[in-house]
Amino acid sequence: MGKNDPRILAIVTRELVAAEACYHKSCYRDYTRNIQGAVSNGDKKEEDECPEYTNAESQAYENLFTYIETRLLQNPRIVRMVELYTLFTSFLKSKGVTEIKESTRTHFRRKLEGEFRDTLNFEDLSGNKRDFVIPRSLSRLNLAKQVMESCDCSTSSTISSTEEIWKTALHLRETIKSQEIKASWPPQPCELTENAVTIPDDLKEFLFTLLTGNTGFPGLQSCSEKVSRLITLFGQDLVFGASGGRQKPPKHILLPYAIKSLTNNVELIHILNRCGHGIAYSQLEEINTALCLQKLAVTSRNEVPLPDNIRPFINTTLAWDNIDRLEETLSGEGTSHRVNGIAVQANQFGPHPQSVSAPIIMKSKRRSIETVDDEPVPVYNVGERCGPLSRGYVEVKLNQIMERAWKKNLLWILVRLHASEKQSVPRWTGFNILVRNDHEVVKDNVGYLPTINAPATNMSTVYEVLTRSLQIKDTLNLQTIVVVFDQALYAKATEIKWKHREQFKDLVLRMGVFHTICTFLSVIGKRFQDAGLRDVIIESGVIAEGSVSGILEGRRYNRAIRCHKLMFEALNRLALIGFNSWIDEHHKDKKPIVDEFFKGLKALYNKTCEQEFKATVASPSFEEVLRLFGSYMHYLRHGNGKLSKFWMSYVDMVETLLGLLRGSREGDWELHLSSISEIVPWCFAYDNLN
Repeated sequence: MGKNDPRILAIVTRELVAAEACYHKSCYRDYTRNIQGAVSNGDKKEEDECPEYTNAESQAYENLFTYIETRLLQNPRIVRMVELYTLFTSFLKSKGVTEIKESTRTHFRRKLEGEFRDTLNFEDLSGNKRDFVIPRSLSRLNLAKQVMESCDCSTSSTISSTEEIWKTALHLRETIKSQEIKASWPPQPCELTENAVTIPDDLKEFLFTLLTGNTGFPGLQSCSEKVSRLITLFGQDLVFGASGGRQKPPKHILLPYAIKSLTNNVELIHILNRCGHGIAYSQLEEINTALCLQKLAVTSRNEVPLPDNIRPFINTTLAWDNIDRLEETLSGEGTSHRVNGIAVQANQFGPHPQSVSAPIIMKSKRRSIETVDDEPVPVYNVGERCGPLSRGYVEVKLNQIMERAWKKNLLWILVRLHASEKQSVPRWTGFNILVRNDHEVVKDNVGYLPTINAPATNMSTVYEVLTRSLQIKDTLNLQTIVVVFDQALYAKATEIKWKHREQFKDLVLRMGVFHTICTFLSVIGKRFQDAGLRDVIIESGVIAEGSVSGILEGRRYNRAIRCHKLMFEALNRLALIGFNSWIDEHHKDKKPIVDEFFKGLKALYNKTCEQEFKATVASPSFEEVLRLFGSYMHYLRHGNGKLSKFWMSYVDMVETLLGLLRGSREGDWELHLSSISEIVPWCFAYDNLN
């Protein structure tokens, strides 16, 4: 503390002996010591850099002291400390100060106590750590008068605040009821988006002030994500409630639909409706009935009704699967067996063909439609089975594509080796997401197709699925269409297509990636389960003993993928340990390059992103390390004994499995085909022909 410090000057303006001032010996010694370091560096720097602020602060205090002496002490009354501080800040700002320092706020009370210790008391009367300034000259009579005046003011302020609440509520109610929202019947998808939410500006202003405590609504785009979301949700609730349910915001239509789809619980929808968060279930049925009537009105009898978001002239993929609802019946008969389908299209940017205008459906309380003559699925006569035509061998394996995927997997393992204690690099899926953070992911359009009310195990049902797929292809004006099945349906569909080649030549049948992976997982389990794989994953605690059979047979997809990823990383880590010894023996001159590359991976470890990943892949040292490691892996496959060759085949099979996963998730068709070409020989070798 310096000798010119204003805090000391405020104290020494009075008689210290009369005030019975006390101080520590060490403080007195430091204060009187004429040493450069005795002055506080922060305060000295503050004085040197801001002499204008110090002068302005001193003048403001002088003005405040004058105000207290002439106004407060001459006419004694109780005031809040906040009022004096507000007055002091106004004096400061009048001197040109724009920003008040923290030290000024901290020492404000100390300044007043130092100046008016004998004439003012500073007490916390309300117990909330907010001080009041009480002149000692205040008489009991004046104190009583001030208390009565404050009581009268609080009563009148309570009445006025209640009236203000009434006025605000009535104004918001009138604003909500006066806005005109033209909603079509039944509601269209474009009217249920986030952009279609209509909330009065006055209501937004009210909610913004209520949630944040600030005034001056800057707009939803300028608010934080949380505040913007809450304003939108609360605003829709108030619009729905104040209008008595006549105005139905998007939330109050979509939320009951979501609850119905996720839980199929009608009572939960009733609870949400009574709480004001959604429409009633009866209104939900009315909307469904109107949508059904509208779709039937625009669809001819020979066409398959398609959702509005599925557009013509865009490549489409159809996926069919059985959805069985096994109701509890006395005999076990009469349960529901259906085949459901979806249509998937990539999101196209640009002008779209003009959609067919939907017919007008009169709004009514109708909640059901007349029974439509649902003709049974035509009987299909299987007859003599036909096999596929003989075809030549087609080379689809692309070495460059497979090598690029191998580089990414190897780099993932190398980066994870840099963890000294706690691993900060995520596993395979998370790592590949981080190194593709600059790629924009666009959501596809998915539409649900009409249900086929027949069991999927019948060949007649599969024939009907193929026939409807052709009808959808013709409706969308496509030359070919891709149809995806699970393993059971795919086997039956291929038999039908082989027998009716000309009829279904425009259908490209594919088995889903999920079932392809499950088939390949069973092949891996059959090959390695008795070679020690079962014991390793049980003893390591990766998989419980009771679940290991499902893993090795390909029936537990998530656990099996996790297990093989861990085993794949462990074997590659062991290979990298041997790689360092192999470099010392056979390529000692390359040792500095390898060591330097491993050190350079620290940047990718610290910041796992696409930019760092591309920089690492493009480095010349990475290509050299890849070449050397590839040579070492070739040595393990062909020159290190049969046991090494056997377990290297496991590494290669899991590499193919990860390639199929990567190709499916990244949309890499060439990698997908290359992985399938690697899987097919293994399936034939282990008798998985389907």
